[in-house]
Amino acid sequence: STSDDAALGRSQRARFGSFVDAISPDRQIDAAIVPFLFFHGDADVVFAQTANLNLCTQIRLLGQDCDFQNQAGLGHDWTSDAGKLEESRSVELAFLTRIGILPALR
Repeated sequence: STSDDAALGRSQRARFGSFVDAISPDRQIDAAIVPFLFFHGDADVVFAQTANLNLCTQIRLLGQDCDFQNQAGLGHDWTSDAGKLEESRSVELAFLTRIGILPALR
């Protein structure tokens, strides 16, 4: 995404130059996109959370399912928090069940 993100200290455009639009996932999708489930730490200083939020919005506009899970207070390596990793597994199972990949568990 080309959006500035204060947590990164500079914009995606500053990081990648004019190439940013070519590599931006939200500009490279079409109606054949599959459902997406995003987990992103809002304290991530490696990758702007806005990029995944923009992509999720674009996926929804194409009529596909997209779920964005904010990991409050966690950074890029949020999976190092064992509790959050375990919590994400239950969210993943619920998402895959909801979109019909997994059968509903009784």
